[in-house]
Amino acid sequence: MKSIRLIFITAACHLLMAGGVMSESSDSAYKPRPEYEVKVAFIYNFLRYVTWPKDQLPDNETLVVRIAGEFNHCRQLEVLSQKSIGSHKISVKEMDSSADIQKCHVVFIAAGAENLLPDILSALEGQAVLIISDSDSALGHGAVIAFYVDGCRIRFKIDRTAADRHGLKISSKLLRLATIVNSEDDKEPQR
Repeated sequence: MKSIRLIFITAACHLLMAGGVMSESSDSAYKPRPEYEVKVAFIYNFLRYVTWPKDQLPDNETLVVRIAGEFNHCRQLEVLSQKSIGSHKISVKEMDSSADIQKCHVVFIAAGAENLLPDILSALEGQAVLIISDSDSALGHGAVIAFYVDGCRIRFKIDRTAADRHGLKISSKLLRLATIVNSEDDKEPQR
């Protein structure tokens, strides 16, 4: 059985090259792929290695993902609707209002939409929801996972304190790949 590290490293080798995501075409020339294709792969793996309480996500229930904010790359995230995690089919839709997220398990906050976070947190109070942000500025304000760019690589940070507050368990395999922050600590992020 492959470890998650090997899966992520293999995916990274296939997807990430200097400055962005690359793919080999039929003429053996490399062309950049949009970063959102890489982020969708990361998000799918986040869903695989996060555990929700059974009362929040019972077996065979659809895992609902909502997209908050203007998101021009929605089509790439909708690819997740063709996949499943264990016994859970995935549903991905744009969020029309904070009431639209009452019964969701994941909220993806598009870049520039961090101002929606307080309303989202208020609407989701008491629910186990994985909040993923396209910007690490949402960490410390309720987001559990946030993307950031380090040189030419897309990386992610996990706020363990926020995960605990949201009632989520994150696999140690996923934690090993992340930069760890604890929103209650003033310490430097752990690697």
